[in-house]
Amino acid sequence: MSNNIYSDQVNNSNLYANKLFYGEEGEQVENLGDQVAEKEDDKSEEDLLRDCRDETKKAKDKLIQCKKDAVESQREITKLEAEASELKSQVQEEREKVEQTKNEAEAKVDKLKLQVQEEKGKVEQTKNEAKAEVDELKLQIQEEKGKVEQTKNEAEAAKAEVDELKLQVQEEREKVEQTKNEAKAEVDELKLQIQEEKGKVEQTKNEAEAAKAEVDELKLQIQEEKGKVEQTKNEAKAEVDKLKLQIQEEKGKVEQTKNEAEAAKAEVDELKLQVQEEREKVEQTKNEAKAEVDKLKLQVQEEREKVEQTKNEAEAAKEEVLRYKIEQEKEEVMQSKIEGVKEELLKCKINMAKAETEWYKKAAEECKNEKRIGTDKPSIKVGNENDRGKHVTNEVGNESGEITSREITPDLSLPGICGPKATLYKSNNKIGCQGFNTSDLLKELYPEMYSNSKILPYIEKGSEGIYSVVNFKFAFTDTISSAANFGNTKCLKCIDSPRELACQDEKVKSFCQSGNDYANKELNKNFFSRESCPDLIKDPGGASIVKAKQVAPLIIVNNAGNMIDKEGNNTQVHYNSLKPYLKLNGKIRDCGNDQKCKDYNAIMEKVAWDSDKEVLLKAVFNNVQRTTPYSYDNEVGSFPIDNELI
Repeated sequence: MSNNIYSDQVNNSNLYANKLFYGEEGEQVENLGDQVAEKEDDKSEEDLLRDCRDETKKAKDKLIQCKKDAVESQREITKLEAEASELKSQVQEEREKVEQTKNEAEAKVDKLKLQVQEEKGKVEQTKNEAKAEVDELKLQIQEEKGKVEQTKNEAEAAKAEVDELKLQVQEEREKVEQTKNEAKAEVDELKLQIQEEKGKVEQTKNEAEAAKAEVDELKLQIQEEKGKVEQTKNEAKAEVDKLKLQIQEEKGKVEQTKNEAEAAKAEVDELKLQVQEEREKVEQTKNEAKAEVDKLKLQVQEEREKVEQTKNEAEAAKEEVLRYKIEQEKEEVMQSKIEGVKEELLKCKINMAKAETEWYKKAAEECKNEKRIGTDKPSIKVGNENDRGKHVTNEVGNESGEITSREITPDLSLPGICGPKATLYKSNNKIGCQGFNTSDLLKELYPEMYSNSKILPYIEKGSEGIYSVVNFKFAFTDTISSAANFGNTKCLKCIDSPRELACQDEKVKSFCQSGNDYANKELNKNFFSRESCPDLIKDPGGASIVKAKQVAPLIIVNNAGNMIDKEGNNTQVHYNSLKPYLKLNGKIRDCGNDQKCKDYNAIMEKVAWDSDKEVLLKAVFNNVQRTTPYSYDNEVGSFPIDNELI
């Protein structure tokens, strides 16, 4: 009986000793069953079973608690994901608001551009009206000059007329000043509106900062969750350490009972078979526990991945907020640029108004002193038929070039060939007409321009319209016109402008001069780089050969209006600054003791393209006979070349 009790005690001791313990990563810590083959325990069978049940319950409770913690972590992560999704939705709404604000700002800028264009039209109308009045006054002054030769009393009356002219010019200056003040008031109002828009953008920026604060709070919560997981990890580690200590104590007990186990070795041998069976059961339990631990580890890994994913989404949200902030800064920079453009437009309008007023004043003064307009001019004679297509020389040794027209066919009115302005050929009834390119005329007058490596990329075929021209004026011995708004060139008939300086010789029938829209790239392309699209149009009828000559020098400017010198360098000087010092012929006036005028004279020498050369424009018709210089309608035997005229 005592032997059976002893055998049961040893059996239960071995069963207890073969329990498995696992560390932090689920690895086996100790297997007492492998170390103890025989053992006698003082505890009763019930105590041993109770201890085993308690240990098993504790392990199960810990496993259940770990699962609960995992479920709670999953809930927190789901909550964080929902909050992150809501944050992304709010960021998207803010982006839509910013886009709406941007569109509204662009609409207001377009409206501002339209208003500026209307103001330019009004200024141009005022300019034309003032110019017409000046032309009329010039005519009156010319008539008064004739009367002065007849009688002294009539001369006194002419003087009174001149005084009245000065008074009217003064009134025109006051009108221009009034237009300037009105434009300034309008620009101030637009600045106020833009300031309000900037306030709205600032408010949106503050809302984005609030969103960023929420993201930071979300990161803090995630950090707290990580702290909880770390705390749970530390508690589990402490529990394992405690179990290791218990195992160490058990080792001591095993060592103490080793001698007793030697005495019971014989009986233990009989129980080895039972122990082996128990070991198989323990191994099965071990495998089940390991599978459970592996499953738990997999769940923990999934939780970690979800936490990492949440972290990445939070980072993405932060980047989105940062991107939104950058877009806001870009918007502010764009608004700043718009402000700069508005200020530049205002300065240009002021400078143009001043320059025009000064020009009209000088025109009145020069008309009083002009005595040799249209008289005693040397002439040019065209050579014989064998000279066609060659450079010829006039009586004073000036070389001539020639260019041939091209027909304006219906396909040239397509935007794909001649740009978005091409439809103006049709609307201006120019289809079927013969035309020339200003670029071809420039190549004949200023060949050095097209051999300059710094300038050529901006004016050659296919260039992007970065460069434009101002100040130039060309005279023609027959009627040359332009398609309205097609290029930065405006052509007029002398019959409509009898007092125009270029028209003072009876053989000059028309003239072309620069427009004011040098910032329009499409107009610049039509002037320079679209060589198959004529911008100087020969009206039907009249002479087949037309002579062309420069009246006022040409100046190249960029889209901002800054002058480019003949070396291809940007002078950083705006053309409008030079304008008040120019005569009607586009050249610098007599400076006298005016130092600023002398400074601009030095600049003018660097930027002005000047030429005495004359160019033959040959219109090619189906009837080749019309191109011969001996045709009756080709009266181009003479042309004014006296520089004193201009």
